[in-house]
Formats: sequence, C-alpha cells, structure tokens
Amino acid sequence: MAIDAIVTKGSSAVREDTFNGEHLPRSVAVGDTVYAGTINMEAGLEAQVLCNYLESRLAALQKSVEVAQTEKPALARMADRIASWFVAGVLLVTSATAFIWYQIDPSQALWISLSVLVISCPCALALATPAALTAAASALRTRGVIVRGENALEALSRTTHVLFDKTGTLTEGNLSIAEVQLLGSADRTEVLAIASALQHFSNHPLGSAFADLPGKAGLTDVEYTVGAGMAGMLNGHEYRMGSEPFCRALLPGLTAQPRQELYWVALCSDEEALAWIGLNDPLRSEARCVVAQAQHAGLTVGLLTGDRSAAGPALAEQLQLDSCAYGLRPQEKMAQVQALQADGHVVTMVGDGLNDAPVLGMADASFAVAGATDLARTQADFVVAGGDLDAITRTWHQARRCRRIILQNFGWSLGYNISAIPLAAMGYIPPWAAAIGMSLSSLIVVANSLRLSKEASLQD
Repeated sequence: MAIDAIVTKGSSAVREDTFNGEHLPRSVAVGDTVYAGTINMEAGLEAQVLCNYLESRLAALQKSVEVAQTEKPALARMADRIASWFVAGVLLVTSATAFIWYQIDPSQALWISLSVLVISCPCALALATPAALTAAASALRTRGVIVRGENALEALSRTTHVLFDKTGTLTEGNLSIAEVQLLGSADRTEVLAIASALQHFSNHPLGSAFADLPGKAGLTDVEYTVGAGMAGMLNGHEYRMGSEPFCRALLPGLTAQPRQELYWVALCSDEEALAWIGLNDPLRSEARCVVAQAQHAGLTVGLLTGDRSAAGPALAEQLQLDSCAYGLRPQEKMAQVQALQADGHVVTMVGDGLNDAPVLGMADASFAVAGATDLARTQADFVVAGGDLDAITRTWHQARRCRRIILQNFGWSLGYNISAIPLAAMGYIPPWAAAIGMSLSSLIVVANSLRLSKEASLQD
C-alpha cells in the first residue's frame, strides 16, 4: 500500500512489520484500515483512500526518523572546550612571562616566552579524545562491530539503561515448530509430513516453519482459504490445517486449543483430529547470557516491542527483564526513551526493524543487529556484523576502557602542562627542549590510546 485506506471489499492478510516489526500478518476485512507501507499477502482488496501520503502513518514514521536525527543529544566535546580555555590561559601566561622577563632581562624575554608557547602546545590535550576513540573503533571493527559514530562510544560507556526490541533482536525472527500435541492415531513424523505438504502450497509466513520438512506424497486439490488455512485431499479424505474455527467446521469434535503461549495451528481430517502444532519465534541462544551480563554490570535492561500479543511479557518474564512495554508504535518507543533521558538516564537501544529506526536515532547509543534493515543500520551508532548478541556487551566493555584511557590522557596532558609551563616561564627550559617535550607528550597520549587495540587483541 502506498497510502492509508479503509477496506471496502474483500478479505486478506497484510504484513505490518514496517510498524510493529512482527512477521505474522494481520487479517483484514471490510471496514478495517490498511496503512501505507503494509504488504498484502493473500487475496485482492478494494479500499478507499483516507488521506494523502503526507498524512499517512508511513509519513509519520519518516518524520519520526528526521526528528530523532535532530533531537539526538550531542555528546560533550570536553577536549575541545578544555583546549579552548587552555589556549586562552596559555596566551595570558605567555604575555605575563614576556612582560616580567622584559623587566628583568630583555635579552631573554623572547626566548623564554617562546619556550612557554612551544611547551604548552595543546596537541596532547587535543589528541586525548580522538586518538582513543579511533583506536577503540578500529579494534571493534576487527571484532565484527562497525562503528558508525565514534563519539557514541563515550555515551555507551555511561549507559544506565539497555532497551531491546523483541522480534529479530532477542529472538531469531523466524517461526519454528516448538511443540506438537498429537490427538489421533498418526505419529509425529506423519503429522508433520502432512502439515508440510499443505504448507508447500502457501505463501503465509508460518509456512517457513515447515519448509525443510519432507511433505506427504499424494496430496491433491489443495485450496487456500484467506485468513483461515489450507485444505486438500489425500487418499479420498479431506485434510485441513489452520485456525480452530476453520478445522472445527470439518471436524466438530476438535479439541480446544492448548493454553500454552504459542502460535497454534490445528491439523485434522474428516475422520479425526490429528494434532495441534505450536509455533514460536525461538530465543537467540546467547540472549539470556547477554541480559544477565548487562544486569550484573548494574545496567537496567528492558523490552520495547511492537508485538501486541502476550509474547512480549512472556519473553520479559523468561529473561527476567527489569521492564517491558509492548504493542508500541515507533513514536511510542521514542516517547519511552525520551522519558528516561528526561530523568537523567543514558539509554542504549538495540533493534533491527524499520519500526526501530526512529528510536535507534533517538537513543544516546544504539545497535543494529545482524539482519537489520538498511534504514535501521543507517540510524544506529553500532552495527553488529555477525549474529552474536555478545558483541553488545563486548562493545560496552570496550567503551568503558576507552573512557578510562581518555581520562588518563587528560590527566597526563594537564599534569605535563601544569609541571612544564612554570619551569619554562622561569627560564629553565630552552626552546629546543620545549619542542622535544611537546612532541613526547603527544607520543605518550597516542601510545596510551593504542593500548585499546592491544587489549582487544589479547581478549580475542
């Protein structure tokens, strides 16, 4: 759809992962609203336009991305501010030194003033931050994390809250078979073979869960009922797979859907109920460990998801997350982050979908995980090239080390200048020695920053 519209004829299923990040489509019928950016998955629809594109939900998402780019908090450029103050102070000290030595010994005033200027060159101070950030970013790139905004390392090091998207971030983003509850005489292998044979004729997203299973031979006259399921003939009997009402219409004695929190589909024939098949989006294998490590480090870990089902709270309980907000539109995710920032918290967001792009841009630091959309990647500060969420905690530790190195660089630079300038002002350091001292101070700062690359390689 290119615009927002209301369905006037027909029924189908549409994917709205642009807005909620979920792979399961929404069934729509006459009277339902479909939005610009959704994809029609099944039957044809007739719809009446509700507004022009600029007033559509997709345009609102685009505006949210632009707002996030302009409102993203600017990182403190501490080195630049200190350097500007330092230069002003050095000029005053040099002027005072020249004036005093002109009174004491005019022949020495120029050389001593020159020594003060040379030895106090703020090169080391100016290099303190960029040298460390560049070394840290280079080390991360060798470990599969692309750093798009080096200044985000400083924000990441001060993070207090880490917020995750659900589908495709903490989960794998693909449906798989979690449980099969047998109801009839057929065993698990036969049940899955029949289900796979039916789903081979479907383009519904749940069909991907059966794609690698061998199908039962001999299935004929397969038909798809929009928003309900698949039906076909096998050995003179009708088989159905889909929603509970769809299958119950063929077999009134079908047992009720299990209560377990899964996406359930029924499978039956005109003779007996065969099975309830439960599908879910599997949790990434490293997700539990990553959450535990973040919480152990003192970070507050939360979930922001567009999924309106109970899957979000169930996942939050499973991972023992500190907070969970579900059924959120992109603008509502941004509002959650803004509320935390208003309270003085530093927020890191982890996501992958189009709907995550605005909040990735709004957060103080952000990650786009493997498989993320192009828009999410352009908005994130860090892009995880591999599929390992552990890269997030490794990057956080690297950011913390980077901050410590920056503070060490500042300490050395300021300590050097505080010690050397008075000596130069008193005439104890000639200009040639001042030039050597200034160069050495810059080399020490660069060498200290390069430790970030060495430490990263040792950890590997």
